[in-house]
Amino acid sequence: MKYFIKKLITLIMTLFFVSVAAFLAFQIIPGDVVASILGTEATPEREEQLREELGLNKPPLQRYADWITDLLRGDLGESYRFSKGMNERMPVSELIGDKLPVTLWLAVLSMVLIVAVSIPLGVFWARSKSRFLDAALGVITQTAMAVPSFFLGILVTYLFGILLKAFAPGGYVSYQKDPAGFFQYLLFPALSIAIPKIAMTARFLRNSMLTELKSDYVRTAYSKGCTERRVAYGHVLRNAMMPVITFLGMIIAEIVAGSIVVEQVFGLPGIGRLLISSISTRDFPVVEILILYITFVVIFVYFLIDILYRVIDPRISEK
Repeated sequence: MKYFIKKLITLIMTLFFVSVAAFLAFQIIPGDVVASILGTEATPEREEQLREELGLNKPPLQRYADWITDLLRGDLGESYRFSKGMNERMPVSELIGDKLPVTLWLAVLSMVLIVAVSIPLGVFWARSKSRFLDAALGVITQTAMAVPSFFLGILVTYLFGILLKAFAPGGYVSYQKDPAGFFQYLLFPALSIAIPKIAMTARFLRNSMLTELKSDYVRTAYSKGCTERRVAYGHVLRNAMMPVITFLGMIIAEIVAGSIVVEQVFGLPGIGRLLISSISTRDFPVVEILILYITFVVIFVYFLIDILYRVIDPRISEK
C-alpha cells in the first residue's frame, strides 16, 4: 500500500511541476495572443477588451492560480480559437472530448496489431535454427524500423487506398456517424504505426529470449525432460518478457499521447493533430491541457508497468 501511495504522490507532484512549467513557458515565448487572434488592424480598445475577456490583463501568478483552481473543479477552460457560435467560445473539455476517442481507438488497434504479431514472431525467430530465415527476418525488421512514419503512411495509402481500393484516402468517417466505417478507416493508420513497432518488439523479444536460453534454469528444465516448446513458452518467455514490457509501455505512451505524423498523413482529427494546430495558433488553454494529458498518460503507463512487473515476477521487492 505504501508503494502505491508513493507512486500517487509522485504522479501528482509531477503533474503540478509540469503545469507550472507549461504555464510559464507560454508567458515568455515571443508573440501576442490577442494580436494573433484579432490581426494587425484591430483598435487598441478592441485589443484591451479581448484581453479582459480572456483574463490576460491579470498578473501571471493570479492567472495561474485561477487556471489551476478551475482545473481542480473540472473546468478545463475555453479555447481561444474554436467557438460554438458567434459569441461563445468552445470549452476545452468538449474540444478534447471530441478528438480523444480517435487517438485512443487508434492506440488500441495499433497495440492489438503489435502484440498479436510481434510476440509470436519474436518467439518463432528465437527458436528458429535456420540461418537463412534468421538473416531474412533480420533484413525485413531492420528495413521496417528504418522507414520513416510519414513515408510508411504514404506507402500504406498508395498500396491499400489507391491500388487495392481497400479504403478511400482522406475519406475519414466519424465514429459517431458510422462506427463500422470509422474502424475500417482507422485500421490503415494503425497498420502504419504498428509495422515499425512490430519489427522493434520482435527483435527485442528475440534477443531477450536468446539471452535467457543460455541461463542455468533452461539446462535444468531440459534435464528434467521438458520439451523445447514447454521450455520456450513456460519458462523462457515469461522471463524474456520483462524488458519487453517496458518497451511496450513506451510504445503505448507514445501512441496514446498522439501519433502526430500518422494523424496528419491520414487526416485523422485526433489529439496529435489538435496539439500541432493549437501550438501554431497560440491556443494556449488547449495546449496546456494537452501537455498535462500527455504527462499523465506517460506516468500512468509506467505505473501500470511497475504493477505488471510484480504480477509477472513476485520476487521484485518494494523499494
